[in-house]
Amino acid sequence: MMKEGRGRSDSGGNFLLSKTIDNWYFEVNTLLENGSTLYTEKQYHGMDLTNDKNVAYVRPVIAWQKRAFFNGDSDGK
Repeated sequence: MMKEGRGRSDSGGNFLLSKTIDNWYFEVNTLLENGSTLYTEKQYHGMDLTNDKNVAYVRPVIAWQKRAFFNGDSDGK
């Protein structure tokens, strides 16, 4: 589940949006895939899972740090 939560999967599609504003960093990572692939042998508590619909996992991130985040300028400011 941790791999999928970070948007990394062998069979899913990933979409990432990020934005830095001064000392704040915002990110939304999504993963679209067959949700039954998370479970061993496609079973949950002994019950067979059927893939009726695909799922979208959404992982938001908000981070703040005392100094502004590095914005890619060559002088590092």
